[in-house]
Amino acid sequence: MHREDGVFRHLEFTDLSGMSRISLVTWPYNLLVTGSHGSYHFERFGPDTEDMLNWVRGSRLNLNSWASKLVNGRQSVEEYDRTRLEHEIRDLVAEAVQDGRAPAGLEAAVQEEILDSHWMDDEQNALRLVSEFQLGMRYRSECSCGKSADHDSYSSATCWNLLTHKGEGDGHSVRVRQTAGFAFDDFAEWNIHKLGYHFLYQCHAAVWAVAQYDAARAAEPAFFQPGHTYVDAEFPRANWRFRCDSITTRPEHGERIALGWRFFKDTWEPWAYGEDDWDPHLLIGHRDVSVAGEVAS
Repeated sequence: MHREDGVFRHLEFTDLSGMSRISLVTWPYNLLVTGSHGSYHFERFGPDTEDMLNWVRGSRLNLNSWASKLVNGRQSVEEYDRTRLEHEIRDLVAEAVQDGRAPAGLEAAVQEEILDSHWMDDEQNALRLVSEFQLGMRYRSECSCGKSADHDSYSSATCWNLLTHKGEGDGHSVRVRQTAGFAFDDFAEWNIHKLGYHFLYQCHAAVWAVAQYDAARAAEPAFFQPGHTYVDAEFPRANWRFRCDSITTRPEHGERIALGWRFFKDTWEPWAYGEDDWDPHLLIGHRDVSVAGEVAS
């Protein structure tokens, strides 16, 4: 714990190998998760989220919901998923075959020109393959005067009136429609992204870290412990330390009293501390050195 002041915290967790770490930094309505797998800033304003550790404890690990709380937005943690794009392509081709709209050889052509291409590994190149694919396309130019013509390309169909038909006036209104063939459309609306691995890792790690923090806080002693020596970590020049030998209670109301020896002003003397002396406001910064193997002088 680098810092812990109410909802202002800086907690760091490091595994035994030292190769992976995660830090949690909190301030009102904000949580920063940072470490070996990147940094992610969450912000959520609500009646129960001033302390964002409560948000981590109280919510199911809904990764889509967590991504929506990112200050930089969900798109900042999304990455291209080739598998999802392939599913979109296969579904549309299968639908065209089932409906009888597919030209002959559609499945084989899509497999060869798109799905088997090494360009599918890159999002922009993959979408270019999809947008440029056409098979068996036929178009018809139809004029309101009754004349029409069939074409192999859309550009030829749109130029028919200008170059061939040359119909003018109110009696000549030309439209172009597709009569055969297959092409992908509306692919810009396809869902071809997934949440990135590092973001998923850090979300799971944050839940684990909060559980570790809660367990450590629950295990902290609520009072001086016999056989332990305490020093003033914030003001070492005070040369204060207290060695707790035993715990007793006051007969009238049961308050715990720590009995032991206090070292102060270069002198050891018998001393007793009550529960009010353990209060964080009175003993903040005092550290149990016996746990670290230190021996009182």
